[in-house]
Amino acid sequence: MTGVKAWPLLLLPFSLVSMGKAACPFPVLNGKIVLSSESILKNSFPDNSEAFVECAKGFERDEGPTSITCVNGVWSPVKLSCKKIDCRQPELSPHMTYSIPDGTFFGAYIQPICETEIYKI
Repeated sequence: MTGVKAWPLLLLPFSLVSMGKAACPFPVLNGKIVLSSESILKNSFPDNSEAFVECAKGFERDEGPTSITCVNGVWSPVKLSCKKIDCRQPELSPHMTYSIPDGTFFGAYIQPICETEIYKI
């Protein structure tokens, strides 16, 4: 009969662990937004901790906060908005034009076209 009374004592540590607040998993983001170098090095994200986010290479911050919070094992929504960087038209050079079929946003290609001269001899 004494073995039956020992079960509650053996289960006590497990019940205390389950009463603790849940940690969040590593955040999964959309590609335009990434974890900051500070947050990417963290091994765990306990409840009520923050992770810092930033725009990925080729994007710039449009609006919104740069952090998310772990609440009861779930991340708060990412409200940071990022937009592609506009690299703008290249500077004009003598005897050169550019073909810009895909625009001037980061990642688009432009083709320089050199002017050719025909010399008469």
